[in-house]
Amino acid sequence: SWSSVTSKSVEEKSFGHGPEWVVTFENESIEDPKKQTLYVFFTINGKYLASNFTGQ
Repeated sequence: SWSSVTSKSVEEKSFGHGPEWVVTFENESIEDPKKQTLYVFFTINGKYLASNFTGQ
């Protein structure tokens, strides 16, 4: 169900080790509200770092 979801936002955020891009996706078809929002983290140069449902 995530493959058809487009990004909700793209933000540059600064963490302890420096800035990153955080791309947020929202999928309301997921039953668990805690897992409806997916955060994907990239370096400033676009290299994938991680993803999670907390945004941290």
